Amino acid sequence: MAIAADGTARGDVTLSFSGRVVTDPLGIELDVSVADRAPPPVTQALLADARDQLVGGQGNLVFQSVRVAHGALRSYGARLGYDVEPVTESVEVISVDESPSRLSLRWGWLHEAAPFFHFGTSEHVIEGDPLAFEWPAVGDGVFFFERVEHPGIPESNYVSAGLEWLRQEIQ
Repeated sequence: MAIAADGTARGDVTLSFSGRVVTDPLGIELDVSVADRAPPPVTQALLADARDQLVGGQGNLVFQSVRVAHGALRSYGARLGYDVEPVTESVEVISVDESPSRLSLRWGWLHEAAPFFHFGTSEHVIEGDPLAFEWPAVGDGVFFFERVEHPGIPESNYVSAGLEWLRQEIQ
């Protein structure tokens, strides 16, 4: 059974999709349910088909949504001079939970910098004993400080970009 662009499946039974950005770890939760009353075998078949399209096989919708998020994050990183690859490499599907009437998916970025790039940070002080910073373009490239006043970083909303792409695809 195929999910049409308008969110319906064969037989005009409607699937309901609800997605949101979550924290701890930063990621996306997506709930899929059958909006209409349908016999249990039909409901289960529709949810199995939705699961296959979302996380089954190469080029699935979750993979494509992550690709969109990573594109937004890489663009942000290039614009501001941040190495974001460790964050992109930390993505994984955290859970796929199925029940007779619902499918719940969660995927996220496990790197500790992921939420800082997504939400941004305000001005803050970083203290260490000491802090080591690498700047290969300057001298030997390693500098030590006890304290650094950081101006903060702007938000990128890269996870939201992936979620918005997914919403457009499934609705």
